[in-house]
Amino acid sequence: MSFSIIKAAALCTTSITPIDSFTSDVREAHADPVTGAIVAITGWSAATAAFIVQVGLSVAFSTLSRLLAPKPTFESGGIQTDVTLSGSKTPQKIILGYYATNGCLAVAPLSRHGSNRKKLNYWLNYVTVISDLPINELLGVIVDGKEQTIIDDGNNEFGRKVSGDLDGTARFRWYLGNQTAADDYLLESYGEHPQFPWTTQHILKGCAYVISSFYYDDERYSQLPSTRFIVKGASLYDPRKDSSVGGSGPQRWNDRSTWTFTANPIVMVYNLIRGITMPDGLVYGVRAPAEKLPLSSWFAAMNVCDENGTQPNSTDWKADRKRYQAGIEISLDTEPLEVIEELLKAAGAEMAEAGGYFYVRAGAPAAPVAHITDDVIIVSDPISERPFQGLNESYNTVRATYPDPKAVWESTEAEPFSKPEWVTADQGLELVADIKLSAVPFPRQVRRLMREAAADHRRRRVHTLTLPPSYLGLKPLDSISWTSPSRFYDAKVFEIQQIRINPMTLNVQIDIKERNPADYDIDAANDSIAPYYPPPPPVPQEEIGMDGLAVAGVVVKDAAGNDRMPGIKVSWDLADDGTSYDAVNYQVRLKSSGAVVVTGTTQATDVGSVIITESLLPNEIYQVRAKVHEPESGVRWRYSNWIDVTTPNVRISPIDLDDTIFDQMKETAIRHGVKPVTTLPATGQLDQLVMQVPTGKLYRWNGSAWVSELVAAPTPGSVDIASFALGIEPITPWAGAALPTTKKTSLIFWKGETYRWSNGAYVKNVNATDVIGELVAAQIAAGAIGTRELASQSVVASKVAISDFSNLVPDADFSEFFSGGATWVGGGGLGPFQAFSVAGNAVWASPYILRLSVNGTGDTNYSGVQSSTFAVTGGTDYHVSALLQTQGSGGANVILRLAFYNNAGALLGQRNVYADTANLGVDRKTANVTAHANAAFARVQMYIRNDSVASYVQMGSLAVRKAAGGELIVDGSVKGNHISSNTLTSNHHTTGSLLAEHINTSSFNAAGLAVFNNVLQSNNFVANTSGWRIQQNGNAEFNSLKVRSDMIVSGAVSKTYYQQFQTFTKDDTSVWEGVIPLGSGLNFAAAEDDGGALLNPIRTEFYCSLGRRSSVSSCRIAVTLWASTAANPNAWINLYGTNSEFNSIYLASKELEGGEALAVNGLLIGGVYSSILFERIANLKVRVVMDTGKGVVYRPKVIVSQISR
Repeated sequence: MSFSIIKAAALCTTSITPIDSFTSDVREAHADPVTGAIVAITGWSAATAAFIVQVGLSVAFSTLSRLLAPKPTFESGGIQTDVTLSGSKTPQKIILGYYATNGCLAVAPLSRHGSNRKKLNYWLNYVTVISDLPINELLGVIVDGKEQTIIDDGNNEFGRKVSGDLDGTARFRWYLGNQTAADDYLLESYGEHPQFPWTTQHILKGCAYVISSFYYDDERYSQLPSTRFIVKGASLYDPRKDSSVGGSGPQRWNDRSTWTFTANPIVMVYNLIRGITMPDGLVYGVRAPAEKLPLSSWFAAMNVCDENGTQPNSTDWKADRKRYQAGIEISLDTEPLEVIEELLKAAGAEMAEAGGYFYVRAGAPAAPVAHITDDVIIVSDPISERPFQGLNESYNTVRATYPDPKAVWESTEAEPFSKPEWVTADQGLELVADIKLSAVPFPRQVRRLMREAAADHRRRRVHTLTLPPSYLGLKPLDSISWTSPSRFYDAKVFEIQQIRINPMTLNVQIDIKERNPADYDIDAANDSIAPYYPPPPPVPQEEIGMDGLAVAGVVVKDAAGNDRMPGIKVSWDLADDGTSYDAVNYQVRLKSSGAVVVTGTTQATDVGSVIITESLLPNEIYQVRAKVHEPESGVRWRYSNWIDVTTPNVRISPIDLDDTIFDQMKETAIRHGVKPVTTLPATGQLDQLVMQVPTGKLYRWNGSAWVSELVAAPTPGSVDIASFALGIEPITPWAGAALPTTKKTSLIFWKGETYRWSNGAYVKNVNATDVIGELVAAQIAAGAIGTRELASQSVVASKVAISDFSNLVPDADFSEFFSGGATWVGGGGLGPFQAFSVAGNAVWASPYILRLSVNGTGDTNYSGVQSSTFAVTGGTDYHVSALLQTQGSGGANVILRLAFYNNAGALLGQRNVYADTANLGVDRKTANVTAHANAAFARVQMYIRNDSVASYVQMGSLAVRKAAGGELIVDGSVKGNHISSNTLTSNHHTTGSLLAEHINTSSFNAAGLAVFNNVLQSNNFVANTSGWRIQQNGNAEFNSLKVRSDMIVSGAVSKTYYQQFQTFTKDDTSVWEGVIPLGSGLNFAAAEDDGGALLNPIRTEFYCSLGRRSSVSSCRIAVTLWASTAANPNAWINLYGTNSEFNSIYLASKELEGGEALAVNGLLIGGVYSSILFERIANLKVRVVMDTGKGVVYRPKVIVSQISR
């Protein structure tokens, strides 16, 4: 057939002009297919609203149910083939990920003559637009249902060729969409075409297109060839690779040149929601603003897609390298949300809206953000549950179709997935769900999605329940865990499908569905089950090579019989009937490189051989192949295998050179004192040089023959030290058992090491002056430098850094808080705060970070979060350091500070570490802060103002340390307070060196002690009155005595002794003192009278700040009422503990109701409390209320005592 008859074929355009850009007129985009894009929070189109309900908020929608939902317009399965309409325009199309397309003809198929002008229309050319958005790569070509391998043979006039059965008859050249000029081949071939002239304006800006050229060959093409192109699609924006929004990398939304290719379906969805701008300026997609897509949610889903599949190390793009990949061809007349739904199916994903923000979850449910029990559920609202589905809603078998690359991208049915136990549970009925995965050209991923959807569908528990306002932070797609003994739930995972908030009570009603992360575990055995592929159709008869084909190296001679050049003879047998072939094609290539050096054809086939001489080198290994060329035979002739052959070593001889060359060679030899000769003489003088002409080779007479070595080799063993010139000395190898004691050479080599002669001996030392550069730590052995190696006064104070590197902040890395601990609490506002794992992220350099979000009101108040308190010293400098990051491109009003408190828990003030409104991108903020003079405790506080542009601030790598936590000991600075108890022993001084005359006894008196004969006493000692005394005879006098309990011998003490911190009293007219010290940092405060229930009462409260003291295991609190006379009072005394937030914890109480006489020596309540006290409470509170109407003066006395370990 002739290719000239096809010009009436169907086109995708009516004309190829005007031509500046085919996207402007030839093909039209549907601008803004979603009306209204996003208006405030609810400004979605009806289709959009229906989509959000369907994919994110519908109750009891399993993944399988979503896959079965009808899609009325989007083409599912296989390649779209309705791409050309005669005389009409088609919508623009784009390709994302890996996909194949038939494309659209930009112009009618064109024909062109070949080099033999007698055969017109020898070449057929298609110009096929494959994408209206630039792509990354053309991966392959499918011709007439068979994928071809494209190769580059260097002859690209018509494009690159293909191997196999279309070798020599098909070529392809293509443009990826970034071209700036029209194709020169089309300009040359069709610049003056009468119907379709191709001009310099035919650039097809922004369009990827392929020029397919087919050589007329009836044995290969019985009809017009069909083409399909495998494409690596458009580059997209991946926010994870944008460091300006919290990712890591150079990508920017407003700079398309920074975007890269991706097969990640969630990245594709993100771009479609933001909107993809076409080269002509039109935008396809939803066009939502960036702030409506919280990146924490989208990053997590994108990362799930990029998890390893079953073949993570494969370099084949068709392999199952990632958990979820996608490829899709999008016609821009398709509703964007239908495309988004197809891509969500490819990731087993769901998308939901909450508060105007859009969240996404791919694959398995996210980790639970909250845990509930039956106790927190509001039982006044109905609780509904649906534990089972009817058979009409159940499925136990899943079948799926998808575009399969192995089936040249035709729609293929995957191997069905089912489990026998599911069928048994459904009364033995096979309940089949048929799904279409149009955007998943990956067979193993299809199997994985089928398995995950089926397993998720079988989890049928659905509940509706109501939670209190403290759960307002929940949003759709969040996971919660539920422990319910009545339902036998033990931290069972559910996913929130829908949320309703009661505006009157703020109670939160949620619809939840059972989920299990184990359903999404990788199962390589199941996922690798491939579908059935039918055997390929039979192929026409082929003949490979030629009968009797042989090759041999030959010498080509001249008429005089002289060897002139190398050649290769290719021979073959004649046809069986004695006739010759039409032609024989042959190729010659270098075996070493595979480069083809000769391609030729001979029509003199009746000779049975051909000699090849062009471009051949002597003594070189080549490979030759040949085939018959008979287009009319009906047989597909193929080249033979490559056959090795070595060309003869025929080089240039004198007869190949002009006489002038000989003359020039002789002149050159004579000029350098070398005698030119045509043949070598019989003899010569020792070391005489001659040059043989015409070879130009030099020879030397060695005394017996002419040799090519121009310098005589030394006799073995004849070179010694005397053979070296002055100033040159060798290194002597030494093989003796020991180093020589006399000098051989300056350097010797012995037992693998080099030694030098120095001061009458061989040594390995290297003078310090010979060392260039500095020795680094890795070159100094551990422990090699001690005090002996350090010169006196060589280490000075300026070279010594002393500090305390202890991090004072409790749970500074947020690990306890991440695991559910209460180490970080809200400090104001209602903004949510939570910890996130960032393990392996080098930017944060910490396992977890803390995120504080605005509360959503947009007011000028602050939301806050604060740490637990930690001990500090008043007036001390502290160094604070933290990494901060704000969300989004806008700034945030952020404050990071330390708050200081006294021993009673009263706030003394704050010191800011950072306070600014700038945008932060993981920045280190540091400051030195001086503690309040009376500070005893501090905590870290972080705030964000609710009207900030950024929606949250994140903190990591937090540390609070003493700015200078150590001191350098210099001469004269070691004093007694620097020496620990029991560390100065007899080993530290010479026997007899510490004499009485060395002790200044007067210094004892200055220190409050007096030393007399056989007595040690305080300098204020007065018997039975004041001070203390210890006598040599063992007698001692003290006012009170504290003895550690484990040091008291049993029976040695007949009374209970304890250390009394403080005693004070109050009557009905006196005023309590302020803060009363109790020793070792404890404080005791008294409150004012505030009335009570009794007649004429006095009511007072006391607070005692305990803290956590490792030396204290228990504390005794005694409250005593003293009366001026015996009386029967009305009174009560209560003893409480309080935690760090001053919430009361009851400990003990005592009531007196008139009938109990109060002796003059008082009434005792209270008791001894174990160490659990210090683990539960931080303060003590004592409340005393008494009736003063009895006419008696009452004096309450409070005694706080400590019992040490």
